Amino acid sequence: MGTTTRHPKTLVGRLDLTFHKVKDNVENRIFNPIEHMMSFNGQKIYQDDVSLVSAEMASKMSYRDVAREAKFFLEDFPAALTINQCVWEYDGKAKEFIWDNNERYQVKIAFSDGTKTHSQGER
Repeated sequence: MGTTTRHPKTLVGRLDLTFHKVKDNVENRIFNPIEHMMSFNGQKIYQDDVSLVSAEMASKMSYRDVAREAKFFLEDFPAALTINQCVWEYDGKAKEFIWDNNERYQVKIAFSDGTKTHSQGER
C-alpha cells in the first residue's frame, strides 16, 4: 500500500514518523488512519504545543527575542515570522471563542509582543 513520512516539530524535538497506508474495503479507499487521527494541519511543521508556547512568550517579549530565547530550551524553534503567524492564528481563534460564548458583549482583544508604544491622545 505504501507509507508516508512526516517530521513534525514538538516540544520534545523533531519526530520522524512513518505512517503505513491501509485499504478500507467498505468504502474502497486507501488512507493513513494514524495520520488522520493525529490531524496534521496540512503542511504545518510546528505542532500546537510549540505554537502555543511561542504565542504565549510573544505576549511578554518581541518576536525576535522569543526566537532567540527559546533556542535555549528547544533546539529547533520557529523563526520570528512564524511566531507572528502563530499569534495571528490564535488571535482569530480567541476572538471566535469569545464571540461564540459571549454574544451579548463586544470584547476587543490586544496581544502585546513587548513593543514599546506611546499614546497619541491626551491622558
